[in-house]
Amino acid sequence: NNTIFNVCSNKPIKITKVIDFFLKKNRSVKISKISRNRLDVKNTHGSNVLVKKITSFYKFTNYKTGIINSYNWYKKYKIYKI
Repeated sequence: NNTIFNVCSNKPIKITKVIDFFLKKNRSVKISKISRNRLDVKNTHGSNVLVKKITSFYKFTNYKTGIINSYNWYKKYKIYKI
């Protein structure tokens, strides 16, 4: 028996908001805007209800902290050059 968890903030955030925040923190990164592929999912939204129910864990990292932590991890262990 396995349980699949959707670990998310339970709050939708526009990708443009994420990109704007990231670029303010790190101007040296270049992000190219490309057209959306017709097969791409236009809107997604996760629910963390199951995580909360089974683990009783309610303190989640906000997206800004998560982006900075992920970027710092990537810089430390990077395989590809940014």
